Amino acid sequence: YDTLKDFSCITQIGNLYGVLVAHPSFPVKAVAELVALARKRPGDIAYATGGAGTFNHIAMEAIRLHAGMNVVHVPYKGTVQALPDVLAGRVPLLATVLVEVVPYIQSRRLRVIATTSPRRAPSLPDIPTVTETIPDYRAGSGFWALVTRAGAPPAVMAKVSADVVKALHVPDVKGRLAQADIEMLGSRPEQCDAFLREQVAAWGVIVKASGAKVD
Repeated sequence: YDTLKDFSCITQIGNLYGVLVAHPSFPVKAVAELVALARKRPGDIAYATGGAGTFNHIAMEAIRLHAGMNVVHVPYKGTVQALPDVLAGRVPLLATVLVEVVPYIQSRRLRVIATTSPRRAPSLPDIPTVTETIPDYRAGSGFWALVTRAGAPPAVMAKVSADVVKALHVPDVKGRLAQADIEMLGSRPEQCDAFLREQVAAWGVIVKASGAKVD
């Protein structure tokens, strides 16, 4: 399918913070240290993701390209499948969204190296973003958007969008999203459509440069 031709965007629900985490035994605590080590050991350091072509894969590929380092991608069928190998130290690094690894960070079974989003995560104020170390890195966030088939009646899309935005402002919903470090948005259809077009244009360059393919 063609994202921009086959779908119409109803609303962008929110953004998720991306993170790069490591097994505690991995001798790296910051992006600069990772870049230095990877340059000393080209092709020797692996990172896991929940699948080829996912946001987390592309975010890490952007780091690799901007830093000029050679690290190996190990794709899994999902973060749930990747976690056992990372927690056991068989793969030292994992690129994912924060909400999926909060318990492991809190229990110190994983160490956060950086956030791949434009801003520091509210629950991790002391953890820098990748951009703070690599200024040319284009930071991005995983996002939730509600879409439908292209050509859906505008009036229906506007009604659904308004209903979703209303639901997002229910106190319990707002609280649960904030607790999970999810930045709530709730945009109009035309705003969501513009956002998707911007994302495809910006990240398409990284996808092509990385050679990433969806499994």
